[in-house]
Amino acid sequence: RHAEGVESRPYYLARVDLDAPGNWVVEVSAAGRSGGGAFSVIDPASTKDPLPGQKMIAVATPTTADHRGVEPICTRTPPCPFHGVSLDAALAAGKPAAVLFATPALCQSRVCGPVLDVLMSQAPTVGDRVTFIHVEVYRSLNVDPGDAGALTDAIRAYSLTFEPVLFLAGADGVVRERLDGPYDAAECREALSRLVA
Repeated sequence: RHAEGVESRPYYLARVDLDAPGNWVVEVSAAGRSGGGAFSVIDPASTKDPLPGQKMIAVATPTTADHRGVEPICTRTPPCPFHGVSLDAALAAGKPAAVLFATPALCQSRVCGPVLDVLMSQAPTVGDRVTFIHVEVYRSLNVDPGDAGALTDAIRAYSLTFEPVLFLAGADGVVRERLDGPYDAAECREALSRLVA
């Protein structure tokens, strides 16, 4: 059970290797309770967003110095500190990067705010060895989520259809890991540790 820093959204982490894309069913038993659900796995070749082992997409993202038409650049209250450098500049700098695509104020799953807070709490564990970037999903708070024009340039470049997604990229710009959906402080801390190892 993972809940450190996301007590209101705890989850159980399971890593499995599936041998083929398609529709799958999972059954889970934990702490004396059982449950299950269905999910789809797509062919990795059919997705445009970077997977582990692939290069990050160098795209300009809003910063405190240049909002690039996104207002606000951070929907967290108060804003997070991860808007000091654009993603393209961070990748060009040749330093590991942790890049979170999330919209705390408009997140349908209500996971974006808690995972951004977790990332903020864990950033000091690696200090300045990693560049942290938060990328909002929408151009403004007054949007129709179904309108593709409401999406930021970075979300369109990454072809993301859900959030939050945390990309952890090495100094060479290659994705080492992705944390899709919820993660807690323990999972984040371990992933950041592997990134700088």
